[in-house]
Amino acid sequence: MLTNLFTQAQGSVAGEMIKSGIAQTILSQYPEQCHSFLLTDIGSKIAKSIKQDYEKKRLINVARQYNKLLANQMSQEKIDIFCKCHEISIVPDTVCSRIEQASINFYNNNNEYQDLKIQTKHIFYPNLKVKFNADYQNIARVELNGFHHDEFATLEGSGLFTFLNKVYGSTAFGAEECFIAGLDFGDGIIVDKVKTFFSSNWSKEKVLEVIANALNNVIEDVTELGNPNKKYLCRSASKLFLEIIIDKNNSIISAYPSMKNFQELQ
Repeated sequence: MLTNLFTQAQGSVAGEMIKSGIAQTILSQYPEQCHSFLLTDIGSKIAKSIKQDYEKKRLINVARQYNKLLANQMSQEKIDIFCKCHEISIVPDTVCSRIEQASINFYNNNNEYQDLKIQTKHIFYPNLKVKFNADYQNIARVELNGFHHDEFATLEGSGLFTFLNKVYGSTAFGAEECFIAGLDFGDGIIVDKVKTFFSSNWSKEKVLEVIANALNNVIEDVTELGNPNKKYLCRSASKLFLEIIIDKNNSIISAYPSMKNFQELQ
């Protein structure tokens, strides 16, 4: 089972080992209401993988949702799916190293963008969210947060997921390749809502360069009413339409091919 609850093992040798093993290094960094989730195998794994403040905030939200599942006595089967989704979302060290190296390479080769901040993990690795119905008894859907590029199809080739119903964007006006697709992560974890992706033939460095270049050609402010983050429709020198989202700290929190690249196919 993915969920090895401390609450179920309380008083046992295993429970005490789990508690003593992470109490000082992890539990003290989080509110008490997060501890039940942190004392599971998957909660501990997520906490140990965190390197950024925004990832810590995300873990706190996941822990709160986990508490709701327990309070509403959700079935173990659905709790396991919830935990599996968040296990999939942990960025492996090898992938994390490649993302970090791509960022270093990009800034080294593009001095004019030294002050540009991009949340690269969001663009280069999937983060799954499980949505439940109002009474927390059933899973309504699984959503994919971020992830708009699989460099040289490496992640798909590893068996992490399979693209579903892939459709390529129009290149009628010389735009470079992009596509839309759903994703199947196995074990019944399917993202039906299509996402837009940069070409899998590109390197991560090229994706970052295309995003930075597109910021020089903002076509329209398409920010949604009431959203504190700004969203811009841009177009790169290679004719690709992008939507770029920038937060209040002037950091790019997401960037992806726009659905405008597919309008001519409809």
